[in-house]
Amino acid sequence: MACETISGKLYRLEVSYDAGTTYKYIGGLNSRGISFDRPVTDTTSQSTNPDGTGKFTASCISGYKTATISGSGLVDETTAANIEAYNELMTNFLADTEATFKLSRPVGSGVTVATYEGVFNITSLEETGDEQEKLTFTLSAQNSGEITYTVA
Repeated sequence: MACETISGKLYRLEVSYDAGTTYKYIGGLNSRGISFDRPVTDTTSQSTNPDGTGKFTASCISGYKTATISGSGLVDETTAANIEAYNELMTNFLADTEATFKLSRPVGSGVTVATYEGVFNITSLEETGDEQEKLTFTLSAQNSGEITYTVA
């Protein structure tokens, strides 16, 4: 039986600065991904038993949930739209502007698409350029609100 896998290059990362009305494709990414976290806080409380002795109880409280989108790649100069999208990414990072990110990927045979979408703060954006190489960048964006996950 053959194993069917999904190519990572089919992940598509888009960003919107107008609350998800229009999106721009971030071209040139070699890697992109999303991670989720729901930290748990350990708590200890002291209660009093009827006989007057103190008793400690421990419990875990599920806290907030977060999602982080990350990506790295080349600044894609093949089209003016790619350069504009990258320049907008940098401008909005420097202006502390929230952005709506959409990360989509095929499911199974590629006909169905799964999409993660939410408002993120770009937490890091790094540019690196060697003398003989292309300009590369790495980005990270974090969300602590709602993420929609749709499969269509």
